[in-house]
Amino acid sequence: MEQTALCVMVLDDDPLQIDFVSALLHSMGILNILSTVDGADALKLLESADPPPDLLICDLLMPNMDGFEFLAQLAVTKNQVPIVVMSGQTQAVRNSAKSLAQLKSLNYLGQLEKPINLAALQELIDQLPAR
Repeated sequence: MEQTALCVMVLDDDPLQIDFVSALLHSMGILNILSTVDGADALKLLESADPPPDLLICDLLMPNMDGFEFLAQLAVTKNQVPIVVMSGQTQAVRNSAKSLAQLKSLNYLGQLEKPINLAALQELIDQLPAR
């Protein structure tokens, strides 16, 4: 899929992190970006987005609904948006999110360590299937 046609959703409780990820995506030619700071809002946005996002980038450590709870709730909706988990937490924590996503039959694409590296983000985006 042409990168400029992609729609990416970014879920992170830190607006500065959303801005940073959005800037990285913009530098890659991806301009259609949805964002939210809350997991419950992300679930609503995923339900109503038209077209649906081609990729969801999700933080793990968030107040109210953390990334693990968000993944569990997303599984209930049967949404198969490709998911990239991002976190400054340890590799073990990120691997736990991967295990949960796989256990819940979510479309887990990969993980990114904060601060996000542009090359690592590009590598994951290159793995997206054509729509």
